[in-house]
Amino acid sequence: MKKILILIMVLVAYPSIAQEEGPRHRGPEGQEKADMMKALTPDQAAELQTKKMTLDLNLTEAQQKKIFDINLKNAEKRKQKRSEREKTRKQKENEKPSQENKLKFLNERLDEQIAHKKEMQRILDQNQFEKWERGHKKRSARQAHKRKHRKHRSK
Repeated sequence: MKKILILIMVLVAYPSIAQEEGPRHRGPEGQEKADMMKALTPDQAAELQTKKMTLDLNLTEAQQKKIFDINLKNAEKRKQKRSEREKTRKQKENEKPSQENKLKFLNERLDEQIAHKKEMQRILDQNQFEKWERGHKKRSARQAHKRKHRKHRSK
């Protein structure tokens, strides 16, 4: 009887301990990788991304050059937008962006994604494009899942 009581107590207590919320971090390796990626120049970031895509999609030399140019352009845009975001954050510490600014940002991002997809479709063959798109959807779903849970934890 005593063993059953202890077992029941453990089973009841375990879920509450397992779901205990606290600060969650990427871990030391993940944080180091994130810091390293931020420190890369746009050229270095584009080269890394192109090499990963070459391994995944078996790109030809011509495709690698075209995709490197696209990745370089995107990396430069990301770096510029990151610096702009940091400047506006410092200026407007506690101000949240207006609904109008959010909509503008979302429209710009979607337009960029559409243009990027068209460029990739133009460069890659059918099989490569399908594989790239599947991987892209998986990454997007994983990022959305992380965002969803990050918002949930902060409440």
